[in-house]
Amino acid sequence: MKLKKELRIVLVIMALIAMVMVMSGCGEKDKDDKESKKSNFETPISNYFNGMEKADLDTYKKAYPDFYNDSMDLDEDDMENMHEKLEDEYGKDLKISYEITSNDDIKEEDIKNVQEYISLKYKEDVKVSEGKEVKIKATIKGSEDSDTDTARMYVYNIDGEWKILNTSPSAAKSYINIYK
Repeated sequence: MKLKKELRIVLVIMALIAMVMVMSGCGEKDKDDKESKKSNFETPISNYFNGMEKADLDTYKKAYPDFYNDSMDLDEDDMENMHEKLEDEYGKDLKISYEITSNDDIKEEDIKNVQEYISLKYKEDVKVSEGKEVKIKATIKGSEDSDTDTARMYVYNIDGEWKILNTSPSAAKSYINIYK
């Protein structure tokens, strides 16, 4: 039970860091970078966990759309602080692994709501063409402790690139109903 609690703490910390990092901006993309981001819905999830494990801000930011990164104020210090907190909890030599346990397509109507949500919240004119609700079993291991828990992520194909957006279709719809 202690492990589950600790993993939840880690997942909450990861979500907070993700939110902050996504709002800080990614910089320019070149053609090769764009091509690599187009691969599939698993790419941003891999970037997310690899960036966290290695405390690599650039890799971590690749998991999110630029507009989301621009709205955050994350820097290398934030990434290092997150990594230090994980090491305090789990020990040195951190390894984060994950398994995708399911992925479900998001309905077209919900995709339209997510697109409208992005337009309202971030003032961005983007095309969201598809989305997936992905269930993940994540494990974090360090020299002193480990924990495994499940999480849900939402990934969307935004302007031809798969990216994580920490917004479910129902949350997007609620936002629209409040702010439209």
